[in-house]
Amino acid sequence: MEEEITQFVNKRIRHEHGKAMRDRADKLVDTGIDSFGITMVILELETEYGILTEEQLTRIEIKDITLGDIIDMVLDENRKISV
Repeated sequence: MEEEITQFVNKRIRHEHGKAMRDRADKLVDTGIDSFGITMVILELETEYGILTEEQLTRIEIKDITLGDIIDMVLDENRKISV
């Protein structure tokens, strides 16, 4: 599942003309995409996986989001659905 999530994220990043995230510690802001591109990637993640609650949006620092954070959010959301 982690590989699938990583591929999804990187496909969206490449669409915004950024460089792929390869390691869990890679930050979204370091991919070379602008703030609009980051917003689009986050919206695509929300559309695909439904990961961002209002609470998460108020406490999350976009500049600090890593690939690992994204993977963990998706996996956590999937665990909630399957319970």
